[in-house]
Amino acid sequence: MGRSLKFTERICWVSPVGDIPSTGGGVARAVGLFNQAGLIEKSNGDLISLYGVSKVKQLMLCIKMLLKGYRKFVLHSFFAPFSLFLLCLPLQVKIVLLPHGELKCGALALNAKRKRLFLFFVRLSFISNRHLKEISGIATTEEELDVLRRTLPVAGVYKVPDFVSDDLLMGTPNDIVLNAGVNLVNFSRMIPSKGVARLLEELVVKLTSTNAGWTKLISGIYLFYVKESPAELENVTRLSEQLRFLGVSVYLFEGKNPDQIRQSLRNVSNRLGFVSSRFESFSYALIESLGFEYLPIAWFKNDLVDQLLANNLCQHLDYGSLDSIDHCFPLRRTNKLHVENFIESMSINNKIIYQHILLKTFGEVG
Repeated sequence: MGRSLKFTERICWVSPVGDIPSTGGGVARAVGLFNQAGLIEKSNGDLISLYGVSKVKQLMLCIKMLLKGYRKFVLHSFFAPFSLFLLCLPLQVKIVLLPHGELKCGALALNAKRKRLFLFFVRLSFISNRHLKEISGIATTEEELDVLRRTLPVAGVYKVPDFVSDDLLMGTPNDIVLNAGVNLVNFSRMIPSKGVARLLEELVVKLTSTNAGWTKLISGIYLFYVKESPAELENVTRLSEQLRFLGVSVYLFEGKNPDQIRQSLRNVSNRLGFVSSRFESFSYALIESLGFEYLPIAWFKNDLVDQLLANNLCQHLDYGSLDSIDHCFPLRRTNKLHVENFIESMSINNKIIYQHILLKTFGEVG
């Protein structure tokens, strides 16, 4: 007679892209901050990465972790094969699920047929095994929480911003250098939905018009990116050449880690962060841009942008536009103390909330 499986009280934290931002982008940044805050260690957790792991091997890895006795999981992706397999299996497990923007309308529209099929199979599986799963969902928007409610038998859903830390800032505001141009800074994954090519295209149009407005102050553009779409990178490279012809220097940096980014920007003056995404569930790129000389500009709206606008810590323009409604868009200085207070308050509050959710879902651990 074989030995019965011995369950472990340890929690398996699963990241689809690891915890290194230079390769995994914003989700990796979020996972890294959970680690940095001690939540993984203090929750008696083990972190595994699915970065570079094929679909078949993810399924095998899921089985392996279950055979090791894991029954408590924190999943940082809904659509990763590991997550889908775990959600559909008729096994008793406890799960905290963080979709990190995957369930927003704009994200669901990408590869829509495949994602609708996944959602259908997950719903179908819960007809018979909903009593086996205890699931808590955490998202930054009501939009994603609503999808979770309609898809999964969630025990609780929580609207919580992602973790932040002053370590995220990619600079410290310096004095404005008079008679020097403005330098735009953009942090992105190189895919169409992040809008990098769209930003450069709009700048070309604006700078060749008779009403360049504030964009005529731009002397340089610094693009820090994670390469994903060759076609998007090709467009960005082509538009960069057009901007150089118009007198704007464009610098491209691939796969730089935070320390390398700070070093690259250390001697750059009059920095202005520009987050060109069409949509974001949170936006670490926006947080990273709070430490520059000018308030960052966002092309999207979400709760984080609303909070920052209410605290006079960022500016907003409609997606694809470089003009405000009245065509008068003044660049505004960053207040370093206001940024520090905002991040400190948000960091403390979020850590308390996440600790409470983990405790409520998994009970006392460690």
